Amino acid sequence: MATKGEHNALERFFGSVATAVIAQAACNVWIVPEEASFERIDIIAYASDLKEADPYHIWEVGKLLEPFSPIIHCVHVNVKGSVEGAIDFASLGAFFEHHAPSLQINFHPLAGQSVIEALEEFIDTYEVDMLVMYAPQHNWFERVFYKSHTRRMALEAHVPLLIIKK
Repeated sequence: MATKGEHNALERFFGSVATAVIAQAACNVWIVPEEASFERIDIIAYASDLKEADPYHIWEVGKLLEPFSPIIHCVHVNVKGSVEGAIDFASLGAFFEHHAPSLQINFHPLAGQSVIEALEEFIDTYEVDMLVMYAPQHNWFERVFYKSHTRRMALEAHVPLLIIKK
């Protein structure tokens, strides 16, 4: 699915067609910004929220993109000013060393004022070819009042965005 990247205030409030598909689709969704161009998928950033399902989603991404043999950078942004997730990343690293040694995975706990800004800076710094985010199903109330990082990235990303569902 392609996005144009041009969004007025009304569209930012209610969302675009791409964000509606992300919210409603039961399958994975690939969002490609209009200005994005790439030949290979060598470097991936997986935006982690350090939930229990992250190892499964990271493994799923590795399996899905296995033909490309990408380097997967798992990134967690802590907006409270510290990088407390380092211990969790150590556990994840040990898990993948034993259960999926063929995956090339690096872990990056970051601190920042904004998850979106930190992800965009990481994408630029590491020359990321694709961003991967997990989007859980939200009920109507959550969709209206919850600030979704996935939705914001779908509207603002300059690299392809793979949304993992379930």
